[in-house]
Amino acid sequence: MTDVKSWEVLIGFAALIFTLYPVIKDIVTEQTGAFSAFLLSIIFSFGIIVIFIVLIKISHK
Repeated sequence: MTDVKSWEVLIGFAALIFTLYPVIKDIVTEQTGAFSAFLLSIIFSFGIIVIFIVLIKISHK
């Protein structure tokens, strides 16, 4: 997982923002269960990012 390119990081941050936007909106408007959904979304989005980067590394071997 070394030498991660900048465009991979940008795609990861875009996925993170895209995933977390509705959850943050729910936290701001104080919906019930929003904080647990926030934590699950962070775990899910980081998992997607890691899988995406691993698949790119495998395909470039």
